[in-house]
Amino acid sequence: MINSRNLIYTNILDLTLISILGVALSVSFSTPLIASSLASEHQLLPRTLGRQNKRGVPLQSLILSVVICALFLLSGNYLFLASCIVFTSFVQYVPTILAAIKLRHHSKLPVGFKLPGGLTIPVLALLVTMYLTLSFSVTLVLTGLGIFLVSALWYLYDDRDRKANGLERDISAKDRPF
Repeated sequence: MINSRNLIYTNILDLTLISILGVALSVSFSTPLIASSLASEHQLLPRTLGRQNKRGVPLQSLILSVVICALFLLSGNYLFLASCIVFTSFVQYVPTILAAIKLRHHSKLPVGFKLPGGLTIPVLALLVTMYLTLSFSVTLVLTGLGIFLVSALWYLYDDRDRKANGLERDISAKDRPF
């Protein structure tokens, strides 16, 4: 006899795995393209990552993302990898929520940008996001913070190097709409 509680638990696990697989598949296609765009159009990554072959494939970006994924895969901890995928997709919500709070009354935005309930929805979303972040392991959060710090240092170094060589980014004050 099948216990209904076990059946529900099994269905939730199946749906969770399908969701994680969908996110992983999406990330595997988008990561090399995003890296290529950041390199060629925005000059935020080394130019070599933006080069494309004759079919328009950013081969260096693809190889780099495969190598990074292989290193994570060889770590041998599948649950940690699944948690990393969920964590990275989850963390992306925070800047969107903060932008909604900051830009909701900006003078250069269309008048139609109004949030029902004022700040209620973004503040609730931020609180829920912060609460759900507590469910991740300390190792995962520290890994995420470490990657963020390394990325920030890389950006600051690259920005200082560009200024020293008189180079501008395409994202400059003249391009910003706000």
